Amino acid sequence: MKQCKMIADREIPAELDGKTLCLQEMVSFAKRYRATIAVLVASARRDNFKDDVSGWVEWARNNELAGSDLHHLRQIGNLLLDVEDNLYPRLFPVDTEKLLAMSRLPRKDIPKFLEAYPPEKLNRDQIRQAVSECLGEEPKSKKSSKYQPGLWESLDALTGKDEQDFQAMAMDEKFNESSARKFALGSLGLMTACTSYWRAHGGGDAEIMAAVEKQLRDEADALAEVRNSMAVSLQAG
Repeated sequence: MKQCKMIADREIPAELDGKTLCLQEMVSFAKRYRATIAVLVASARRDNFKDDVSGWVEWARNNELAGSDLHHLRQIGNLLLDVEDNLYPRLFPVDTEKLLAMSRLPRKDIPKFLEAYPPEKLNRDQIRQAVSECLGEEPKSKKSSKYQPGLWESLDALTGKDEQDFQAMAMDEKFNESSARKFALGSLGLMTACTSYWRAHGGGDAEIMAAVEKQLRDEADALAEVRNSMAVSLQAG
């Protein structure tokens, strides 16, 4: 974008009108940038990679998109690509967290959903609740849950982070060996739950499973490299 490049090059407008125009363009773009990325990610998956899931994941990673966020973007993009042409301009500027929730709905139900629950007037939680009701899901009961209190909220927070967020987390002064051990063992337990669920239900989203498998293999290779490096250091010492 021209205006963005201007500011990056320190070509800042001198007059207030110039600053205002630039700011308005940036704000307008900011409201649409994530939806733009989502459409590009989803259309690339459909049009350019077809059955090559691993190739698509690698392409996305090379463009700094990875993990759960990539698949959230794909879901948002698929929703935007699937809706009728007259709904596309209405949905494109909607908060992408709302679009992500709506992506769970059958596409044929989207027009009626928009009539009953206009996303422009409702917040994220209201949209999520409306989607759950439309899908006939029972509300979560914290009292009846046998899982650790706050687990689902914690998972929602974690899945909203990307690879850079986790790398930054590891560099935090509060992150230590105990933290790493808890994260590692916790992630193993969560993967056991996922695999058990998919096995019991005959599988899930093939794209997500393929991406998770690739990510796990990559992390296993990285872990082996760290472990081998430690062994060499111990032998040298």
